[in-house]
Amino acid sequence: MKLKGIFLAAFIFIGLIGQSQALMILIFGDKLSNERMQSGINVFVTQSTFNGMSDATVLTSWALGGFTDIKLKNNWYASIELTVKSPTGAKGLLNYYDHYIPNDSITVEDLHIEITNFSVPLYIKYKTKYFNIAAGPEMIFAYASDLVYTAKTIGGENIAVKSSAKEYINTFDIGFSGTFEFLLFPKRPKTSVRLGLRYYYGFISPLKDYAKSRNSVLMFKVGIPIAGKDVATLEEVKNVKN
Repeated sequence: MKLKGIFLAAFIFIGLIGQSQALMILIFGDKLSNERMQSGINVFVTQSTFNGMSDATVLTSWALGGFTDIKLKNNWYASIELTVKSPTGAKGLLNYYDHYIPNDSITVEDLHIEITNFSVPLYIKYKTKYFNIAAGPEMIFAYASDLVYTAKTIGGENIAVKSSAKEYINTFDIGFSGTFEFLLFPKRPKTSVRLGLRYYYGFISPLKDYAKSRNSVLMFKVGIPIAGKDVATLEEVKNVKN
């Protein structure tokens, strides 16, 4: 319990930092991006599900976070992508939680679980002229969750009913994460917008009642560097002189 308390305190501390990270990058971008370090904001469209549950289907959501790349040597970098309100979950879970249907007077069509997390992947990243690739462990702390029933009333009205899922989920997860980024403007590697994918697979069951379930999250991302400057190429310098 003591160790769990330490982890909980650490994740809460990281989360408080993460909530202000995007704002800090916007305000202090010129201080957080230099020759050896680059920071920015990530915007994600996420698709998550629970592997190991045959009826589970994809839950689509979005997330916002920040990234910092620190140069190690040559093309190698250490990279942190802290994502605030990172969603996991799945649809199609009515057969697993059908005994929690809140009201017999409505027809329940589906049940999905929405889990909101702090996620912290720690990457080793390799950068090239046109793309970046990275891999490493990712830690997740779940701080909010809901069972969401989509249903129809007797009158045919579509409704959604939420109830807390806290007692059914595990708080911590750790797994493997990888990301691929394509530079939209490769001649401007420090300031170019990045389009990419990030994938996470968890090693710990997110659901207490289903030990074989695993988080599986695919994230489509747009990375926007803040501040930083690109060094002009020799050809560009010649054009300016002419």
